[in-house]
Formats: sequence, C-alpha cells, structure tokens
Amino acid sequence: MKKCLSCILFITIFTGMFSVSASAAEQTLPALIPPTHIALVSLNDSDSPTAHGFSYSVDPELLDFVDALNAAENEGTAADFLAPYGLSDLFYALQIDWALDDVKDKVSGWHYNAFWTYNDAFGGFGIDDDGNVRVSDWDNVEIGLLGGEMIHTIRIFGNVPDDTRWNGDAETKTPGIKAQLNAKQYTYQDETLRIDLKKHTFYVRARIVCVGLKTGEEQHQVLAASKWSHTVSSGKSTKAPEPVTQEDLTAPEICDLRLSGKVINGFPVAAYTLAVPDDLIMCATQVAALDGEIRLETQARVMGDDTWTDVAAADRDLRPGERACPLSPLSNSDRPAIRSDMPIELRCRYVCSQSGQEDMLSDWSEVISYGSLPEVATPDEPTASSTPDEPSSSNDVYVYSGIICAVIAAIGILFFVIRRRKKQNRPTDSKT
Repeated sequence: MKKCLSCILFITIFTGMFSVSASAAEQTLPALIPPTHIALVSLNDSDSPTAHGFSYSVDPELLDFVDALNAAENEGTAADFLAPYGLSDLFYALQIDWALDDVKDKVSGWHYNAFWTYNDAFGGFGIDDDGNVRVSDWDNVEIGLLGGEMIHTIRIFGNVPDDTRWNGDAETKTPGIKAQLNAKQYTYQDETLRIDLKKHTFYVRARIVCVGLKTGEEQHQVLAASKWSHTVSSGKSTKAPEPVTQEDLTAPEICDLRLSGKVINGFPVAAYTLAVPDDLIMCATQVAALDGEIRLETQARVMGDDTWTDVAAADRDLRPGERACPLSPLSNSDRPAIRSDMPIELRCRYVCSQSGQEDMLSDWSEVISYGSLPEVATPDEPTASSTPDEPSSSNDVYVYSGIICAVIAAIGILFFVIRRRKKQNRPTDSKT
C-alpha cells in the first residue's frame, strides 16, 4: 500500500513539475535561413581594380526578430526580451566565403575553415586560442547583421597594401591574400592587385551565424549557423547583371490600410501590408550591389481632398509585411488635427535609382482606404490600445496554486494511510 501511495505522490509532483516547465517553456529563436537573394558585381574601380559590391537579403522573420532585439537593447530591456529564450546575450553575424576559378582548389578554393568559428576568450571570429588572427583580409568572417532594411550591401575584394595583409605574418600564422591565390591568377605591382576578369572568375557564398550566451553560463557559443547560400560569380563566362528596366518595376501590391495604434507628435499613424515578389527583391539586390536602390514612395490624403500629399516619413525600404505611414503631413491651417475617425486613402509607387541614370518610377499601386471609424482617440489622447497590454500572470497563479494544493493533498493522504496502517499493525493484549 505504501508503495502504491508513493507512486501516486510521485506522479502528482511530477505532473505539477511538468505543468510548470510547460507553462514556462523556453521560446525558440527564428530559424536561420541563408540569404535567399545575393548579388556580386565588379565595381571597375581604378583605385581598387578587384573591388566588388556584394548585396544580400535577410529573411523577413529573422529581420523582425533582430529589429525587436535592437529596440530592446536601446530601451535597456534586452535581459527581459531574451529571458524566455534562456539567453542573457545574443547577436547575429554574416559570413562571406570566396574562391577564385575553382572552389575546390587547395589554394584559391573556398577559404572557410575551423578558425571561422567564434572565440569567446577573445570576443571575435577568426581568432585562434593564442589570440592570433587566422583569416585573411578578404575572409569576411563577421559582418554585422543590421536590422531595418531587408537588403544590405558591402564592398569586398578591396585593394591590398604591401604589408601583412598581402604577405601574411609567419609569426602569428595570419594568412595574406598572396597565399590564397595561385601565381598565374594575378599581377601585383605598385601595391596594386589586379585580376583579369576576362580570364578569371570570383565565386562567393554567404551564411548567417547566431552567437549567444545561455542564462547562467559564462561563455558565448555559436548556437546555430545557416546553410551556405547559393553561389554567385563575377568574371569569365559570367554575365553581369542587367540594369533594371521599366518592365521590371511593377506597381506595389498593398492592402489592409488601418490605424496602427501608434501616435507620433499627437497624430495617428496608419499601417498597411506590402507584398514584394521575389523577382523584384532580386532586382533590388542587384541594384544595391551597384550602390543603387529601389525604395517606396508614399502619398496619402483625407478622403474628399483633391490632391495627394507626399509622406516623406513613411517607410521607404523594400520589405514585405507591415509598413507605416504617419498622417501628420495631412494637417494644414484649415485642418490642424487629423482625427482617428477621418477616412484616409493611400497609394505607393517604387522609385529605382541607378548610377548614371535618371530615377525610374513604377506605376502607382491601387488606392487603398479605410472608412469612418468609431471614435477611439483624439490626436492628444492615445487610446489604451496604443499601449501594449501588460502580460497577465493570472494563469501562472492558478497553475502554481493548483500544484501546491495537489502536493499538500497527496502528503495528507499519505500521512493518514500510514497512521491507519500503524494502528492496524499495533499488537493487541492477549487474554491469559
């Protein structure tokens, strides 16, 4: 009987512990997806003949998470933000691997190796246990993964001065670019490196690495790394990206205009949803590699107005999902306030800027609007919905109270049965 009751008590306590762990389960970080869209373009720079522009896109879900993390860090609430993930610190980095002519060549092939990981003792990538840098000037082992814009651009394969960056360092075993190229692939004169792209081809791939510090631990570690992206190339037998044409620049696809619940300087902020096709993201990535951009231009008006108003402060970057449009520009001397119940119309178009060309404009999107809404706020009085609801802890209280009651009840039952068993087993006086 005692064994049976012990099992019951164990199951009760275990079930309670499981309920606690389930209610406080750690959240999972966003999946690491390699950059879907990447582009590599020779910049034909006379000062740095090997220089290329490299652009890459970040998965929107990861970008939203990085934005939220950056905001929490700026507000001093990063610890609270990371706690549900079982972390006390977290950051992301982009790594760019390269090869020349043959990705499997022992000298000029892919340069990724064991030193590309994170060394917590020295707080960086590409460092050995003695603190020596073990990657070259062209081995991009740590590019900051910034939030905000979906498409980012950096300059790679810059010119290499005739110092350790070219020759390497035998003492620290830091490789120079010279050691990563075959002699017939380049010329080096007057501290200028030249690689003939009519005879040779650069190959590039990229991946995203996540580094974190788990709660209660002392060392950062690589928590995850994405697969390598597809490979892009520049040089012999490759076709340089074509400039974006008017046909490539389709009108924006927007819908669901609404109030965001945010208020800036006493004026409401509208929000809408933007869909961006993959073809346009690819075009934007190629344009970005050449220091150009494709951006949004937004106009809005109060329904009934004859003219549209440019909203320069509206979101401009090419990024699918929710976009914001402050409505303060719609105010004027005759209409100093923009009430939340005023019906609003909005439209967008893309603007493409390319080097040496005039800006190209897409057609306007369809006009989207919202009608007369219930009175929820005045410009000076944000509604309660503009402030996120405080997370309720009532469910946790109920869970813990239930567990405590169950444990107390189980202990009480066990105590009662033990006493009863003792009485039953107590020897009785025998009659003589």
